[in-house]
Amino acid sequence: MRSKHTPPIHPINDNLIHLRDGEVVLYRRENSGRWQARYKLADSKWHRLSFIDNNTNFSNSYFKKGNVMKIKLFSIIVCGLALFGQASASPETRERFARESQKYSDISTFSAKHSSLGWGNPKFNTVIAKDNLDESKKYPVVLIFPACGGAYDRNGGPQQMKLWAEAAIQKGYLAFLVDSLTPRGANQNCSPRPVEDGRLLKDGIDSADFLANLPFIDSDRIYSLGFSLGANTSMLLASPISVREVKKSNLKIRAAASLYGGCQYHGGRHLYVQDDPDQRPLLLLMGAKDTESPPEDCYSFIDWYQKKGRPIESHTYPNISHAWDVPELNGFTKMANNRRQVTYHYSRDVTTDSINRVFQFFEKNK
Repeated sequence: MRSKHTPPIHPINDNLIHLRDGEVVLYRRENSGRWQARYKLADSKWHRLSFIDNNTNFSNSYFKKGNVMKIKLFSIIVCGLALFGQASASPETRERFARESQKYSDISTFSAKHSSLGWGNPKFNTVIAKDNLDESKKYPVVLIFPACGGAYDRNGGPQQMKLWAEAAIQKGYLAFLVDSLTPRGANQNCSPRPVEDGRLLKDGIDSADFLANLPFIDSDRIYSLGFSLGANTSMLLASPISVREVKKSNLKIRAAASLYGGCQYHGGRHLYVQDDPDQRPLLLLMGAKDTESPPEDCYSFIDWYQKKGRPIESHTYPNISHAWDVPELNGFTKMANNRRQVTYHYSRDVTTDSINRVFQFFEKNK
């Protein structure tokens, strides 16, 4: 049985094998016994190396026998080189965020008046609190970022945000639901993407800075949480280096959590888990059957950064796909932006477990 940290191996034929969904390719030329590899780094160029053993047979029958041990080391070395190239591209990625952050003006609708959840849709860009909040005390607060469908997505957006806001309040936190789309006249951010990563990150920083100046907010306990695209924003907020690329801010959130977010896209050109020595605590919750944000795209980063001492934790739910906490999307199928088909499956048990894991992680990082 393949370890979850081993790069997935896909034999195409007797002379061609794909790893990491084709980002790393093992191949053998006709009439040659030597295997080679090509892999694309963040410079968008293909790089090559050769295997030292001319006699290795990576045929389909070889894989059917379950005999994959001889290529594990080679595949890990190749993927490690690809990862190194991706990680080294972090400054380029952050420069992109800086450019994108300037595309729109800042949100001017943040409200200092706190509101309770009530019966209808929750309010966005304002503090959500329990009734009769004692403003003489200071409270921790959770920034909550929606998926690409946006805060008012008719397929469960407000309900999902309300679920997590309620969970935050029950755990003794305040909630701040960030809406980057409505103030800019947009109603979705899936495809195309009117509001890009850098601007979403800037909105998150602005939200946190706004909250830090409210008298009833504990500025040392500002957390972030996001789903899918919003999870990517949450990941970036956990990187002070990325924060400083888009705004001169001393913001250091206390901890961040990501639900079914993608660690990298486009062959590593878009990175969301940054190589930051001052990385804030980060929790990644993933689904093993998620083809929209494959957990395999995160495992190498998790291993790499944990070995460097970064405070990153993860958990993968078996047999779970994308958007497991949105019952309105149960059974929904689409072609994701990575050109892979995905079907969403709701799970009440996994949703409950996710809530517990997120707030246990936040409590551990007070």
